Amino acid sequence: MFFFIIIFRPISVFSQVKADFIFDKSEGCGSLAVSFSDQSTSTSGNINDWYWDLGGVISVRQNPGIIFTKPGEYTICLTVKTTTGATEKKCKDKVIKVYENPVSDFSADIKSGCIPVNAAFINKSSSKNGPLTSLIWDVGGSSNLISTADPAASIKTTYTSPGNYSASLSVIDIKGCKNTTTKPNLIEVVALKTPKLDYTLISSCALPWEVKYENLNIDPGTTYHWDFGNGETYTGIQPPVVKYNTSGSFTVKLAMEKGPCIDTVLFDKIVSTNRIIDFETDAQGLCAEQNIKLKDISNFYADSLIWDFGDGTFSKENNPEKTYTQPGCYEIKLTKFIGTCVQETKKPCINKS
Repeated sequence: MFFFIIIFRPISVFSQVKADFIFDKSEGCGSLAVSFSDQSTSTSGNINDWYWDLGGVISVRQNPGIIFTKPGEYTICLTVKTTTGATEKKCKDKVIKVYENPVSDFSADIKSGCIPVNAAFINKSSSKNGPLTSLIWDVGGSSNLISTADPAASIKTTYTSPGNYSASLSVIDIKGCKNTTTKPNLIEVVALKTPKLDYTLISSCALPWEVKYENLNIDPGTTYHWDFGNGETYTGIQPPVVKYNTSGSFTVKLAMEKGPCIDTVLFDKIVSTNRIIDFETDAQGLCAEQNIKLKDISNFYADSLIWDFGDGTFSKENNPEKTYTQPGCYEIKLTKFIGTCVQETKKPCINKS
């Protein structure tokens, strides 16, 4: 008799769960928003539990999203579990990289000046990610916009109009990270108005003369220092009445200050208290019916004048001509009028034969 012994061995069927995931972005600058998608599979029940470690931030959503706000490299881990209790963990090391934005900074070699202002700019930008690959300067003036790949490039411009000028610098580094800085009102450009000076003679028939000057092109932001040429000075926009006690020609000196601008203007011999009235003729002895030409050679202008030819005739022309019809010795007189002042001179005898 034969006996058969049959041994039954249990056959184990190992269920499998495989954790996996994908993401839409792997690197960026400054801050980075990333969406994660679960790609896990299971042959043992349905996956019903997700546990994400997103670089230290935990999420239990199936498809989470997160914004990485700090520069660094982030490891992402996903642990999944099925309804049968099967579980697996999947980590991807340093798959998310957030780069720090570069530092954009610069300075100018001048803060204010009088037109024209020449300014140079110095780059002070840097990046922890590596070298800068692009710099765009917006400095206005003659250069306006400058684009360069050289961080040490010489950046210069000239401002020819008054005003407050801003400047900006945009930089890009080797990782494509960008930053821009703007410095408003960085450079003040100042201009002085061209002065215009007029005057009125208040009293000028005899010494002392009184003169009222008038500043015709005023800038309230400018300080005016006046020197009237007679030892008298004044600081202010409009000069006072000035007295001249001696004969002579006087030059007014005007010094102007506005911020960094300083200039001095001379109004050369603008007032002359030494009035000389005189005239000349083209001949002293002439024949009857022959013209004589007269010319005013006084050193001042008048409101009006009159010529007395000594024969009962007169003229108000500046430089008249005269014809005498009768022989004789004629005294010619020139009279000039300035306001209430009267000044005259005579030539003793113009002979006509």
